[in-house]
Amino acid sequence: MKSIQRICLASVVGLLAASAVGASLADAGTLAATDGALPMNSPPGMPGRPESGSLAPPTELAAKLSDNAITTKVKAELLATKGLRSAGIRVRTENGVVHLDGKVQNDSEKLTALNAIRAVEGVQSVVDGLEVEK
Repeated sequence: MKSIQRICLASVVGLLAASAVGASLADAGTLAATDGALPMNSPPGMPGRPESGSLAPPTELAAKLSDNAITTKVKAELLATKGLRSAGIRVRTENGVVHLDGKVQNDSEKLTALNAIRAVEGVQSVVDGLEVEK
């Protein structure tokens, strides 16, 4: 049974990572079509060609992709952590800083979540916005 759970978790993580990368590329204006095709060569101002300056700088795009990857890894780690109900935890990452919001059942769950997240590769620091349910 555990191997089935791991396969399912790996599938979910893969889908989250793929959607995060696709969304980041689409947000950056590098994908114009839903099928993933690159834009055709057309004059500026015409459909299929981004206006000059509308693409994110490479470093900004890399940071966004990196933040999305960290968020995906953190969510996967929370799902895999025993003794933690992660459904009520929201995760957002900016420049390697993970921001947590939501509710956990008790202080033990909160500590478990924070320790699990700090162990994820790429996490610079954690901003704890978790609340313990009363």
